[in-house]
Amino acid sequence: MTFAIGQRVFLKMTFKYFKIGHVEHWLNGYKVVEFDIWTHEWKEMVANSKFNKIPGFGTGKKGHIALQDHGDGVWYRNIKIREI
Repeated sequence: MTFAIGQRVFLKMTFKYFKIGHVEHWLNGYKVVEFDIWTHEWKEMVANSKFNKIPGFGTGKKGHIALQDHGDGVWYRNIKIREI
């Protein structure tokens, strides 16, 4: 999925069913990925990723939210975080 320079992109990330850790990412109204964390498959994905050197990555059930840009210029606006 690509976007034109300057195009606004609307992201919605939901963290459903907190006890089982089901996550969905939506871009401009389209679900682009969903996954469950704290599972055996999740642990394997983290172990085989660039995050495997960060102790405890993806294991917390409470903490900080990070925004990343992958090296390109990015601007954030109108961020809303709420518990539903």
